[in-house]
Amino acid sequence: MPFSVLMSISNTKEKMGDHPDLVKAKEILENILKRRLYIYVGQTEPNDEISQEKLLDTISSNIPEESSLEREELGIQKVRFNYGLGEKNPIEYIRFYSKNSPNEARKIQEEEISSMLPQRFQERRFRLIYKSNKEKDFNDAQKAFKNACKQLNMNAPSLADFPIHLQSS
Repeated sequence: MPFSVLMSISNTKEKMGDHPDLVKAKEILENILKRRLYIYVGQTEPNDEISQEKLLDTISSNIPEESSLEREELGIQKVRFNYGLGEKNPIEYIRFYSKNSPNEARKIQEEEISSMLPQRFQERRFRLIYKSNKEKDFNDAQKAFKNACKQLNMNAPSLADFPIHLQSS
């Protein structure tokens, strides 16, 4: 988001005062301006039957009892990586020209396609996001995420390190 847009929102914020509809927006804007951003905890590849809500429920149930981490401080972000056509092979939609007939486009035959072409054309990932900045709770979120993935028979998550700029000296 361009800085000018943020400043415009900031100026509107001052004009509107403490309008109740803007309280959450003000809080988010202030967090952006002060660089208190959500923290990436880790990601995993979900099974087809696992929803974001089910994963978040399982993570919540795996939070240690002595932790101050709350479910509201966590979020699941669904991410898809593909070649622009979802699960479809993009080569099937491309026409090729040859030197022998430069004015005629043709679909490439399956035996002409490189064996290096991937078998899957889309990947899904669930990313766990932590909305606060306490290092201990971040570590608890990682443990809960790892345990939840194990409990749901999902791949072990790849986990991130706590951001250096937030670590206490």
